[in-house]
Amino acid sequence: MSETRRPTRSRAALVGAAGLGLLGLLGSLTFSSAAALGGLATEDLGAADGDPHLLDDVTLAWTPEWTDGAWRLADLTVTADADRGFHTGDIVEVTLAGDADCELATQVTGAEADVRFDRATLADACGALPALAVTTAVAVAVTGTDDVTEVTDLGPLRGSVAGFTGDGVLTTDATVTSADDGISAVVAVLPADAGLSAADLDGATVTAVLTDEDGADPTTYATTASVTSDGELTSVSADLSGAGWVVDEPSLVHLAVSVPQVLAPTGAAGVVLAEATASPEGTDPVDPTEPTSPTDPVDPTDPTDPVDPTVPTDPKGPTVPTGTTDGLDAVAVSAGIAYSRPMPWTGEQTNNLTFCHSFTVTNTTGAALEDWTVTFDTDLAPMWGLNPTAGTVSLSNIATRSFDASTGLWVVGGSNEWAKRIEAGGSRTVQFCATSVPTPAANPDLFDVAVRVVAHNDWYVTFEVTVTSESQYYVPWKEEVDLAQLVCGTSLTNHPLSFQQVTATPVAGSGTSYVIEGTRGNTQLVSVNHPRTFTFASYSPGAGWQLPCGG
Repeated sequence: MSETRRPTRSRAALVGAAGLGLLGLLGSLTFSSAAALGGLATEDLGAADGDPHLLDDVTLAWTPEWTDGAWRLADLTVTADADRGFHTGDIVEVTLAGDADCELATQVTGAEADVRFDRATLADACGALPALAVTTAVAVAVTGTDDVTEVTDLGPLRGSVAGFTGDGVLTTDATVTSADDGISAVVAVLPADAGLSAADLDGATVTAVLTDEDGADPTTYATTASVTSDGELTSVSADLSGAGWVVDEPSLVHLAVSVPQVLAPTGAAGVVLAEATASPEGTDPVDPTEPTSPTDPVDPTDPTDPVDPTVPTDPKGPTVPTGTTDGLDAVAVSAGIAYSRPMPWTGEQTNNLTFCHSFTVTNTTGAALEDWTVTFDTDLAPMWGLNPTAGTVSLSNIATRSFDASTGLWVVGGSNEWAKRIEAGGSRTVQFCATSVPTPAANPDLFDVAVRVVAHNDWYVTFEVTVTSESQYYVPWKEEVDLAQLVCGTSLTNHPLSFQQVTATPVAGSGTSYVIEGTRGNTQLVSVNHPRTFTFASYSPGAGWQLPCGG
């Protein structure tokens, strides 16, 4: 006669990830992939009494390493719920999902809190150290030897399963700030829906790597993260002042932020990857070939001529250059200074409005200048009302001299002796990066919206939107659309719409009209170089949906 043992905890816990066969198991209890994830089979399932102590969570600790021109996983540690740990005989299996799935497995030989997959194990199981940038999800299966367990949300089961999900790696944008003694910091910006809070990230381990533009010749520096958040965006800053990195040619700074990844039942990414360009001091990182001195100082039509008529030589006070069209044009410059910037703007904005701007100031006098200032209007694009004194910008070789919140006028000047003093005819190229830009209200004059209906069949009809803009900077969009102009209005009754990639607000009293706008960090912004076309809604009307109604 056999005796059923009742464990003191669940000996089987499964952590799944989107895109893996595991989630089919969790949703329908079809164990097509069970053999690879703990040896569970359909015959293991069945009603059983028991009062086990469940394994509540597992935590993954990822160790990134820059190898062969990319971030790779060099070590992975799996830690069980601190109150339970792993038991002798437990089988721990991990699947990393990406371009090619990689499966790891080990059996616990003694009670312990965690198990580790070192670089040799990873390289052997995966063919090489796994590339983190393409790791989209992670799955962990912990299978015990107890023959009776229980999972609350699935009911009493034999060979039970508890399901969790875990993201892989999060990639985002970053900017570099510099001082006269080299690179001082790098800042990565995460949207609110990244799933990582400021508390998760503050103090996290940061590995920074400086390479050439091809990702070769790496130099590594370890530090910790400091974090600021405005409730929508989270800025993760790594202090690199101790690295001693001074670049004499365009380079790349690669950032990996490692966060303990708790899967209970869901888990955000355990590694954040970012990359930024670092440019030599005194050169324009956007266009290093841009001339900074005139080739024909007596030609009044030469746009690089520092003594053009638009730049007065009167040394008595600041001047107002002509042609100010946006926030990156100078509103005013101090006497004897010419301001220049790449035109048209060739910088890059992220999908959260973060950007960097480099500009050159040139001494147009016959003597050295000991200081200079430039004034910007932060109410204009692409700063959109930014307060540069609120921790929203990082400065490279410049400092804020004053800011008037009532007018948006921001005065900057050199931040050190090298940047302040300019010899006769000399120039300085400096930079600021805006890391938390307010989102402006949608201005219909800055974008165009077109919608159309796409019929796949009578039971799957979609609505597509195309948004374009002539703005060189990102702008948000918003549009009221009446779907009854595209399909028979009666077909929308009792056939619910499914909206995606937009926020849709019903227009009061209409029934068929909605105000749609893109979602933050995804479809919210457009520019001349970034139009958007995507499906924003769908429904299943059946026959009779086409216009004209009843036709």
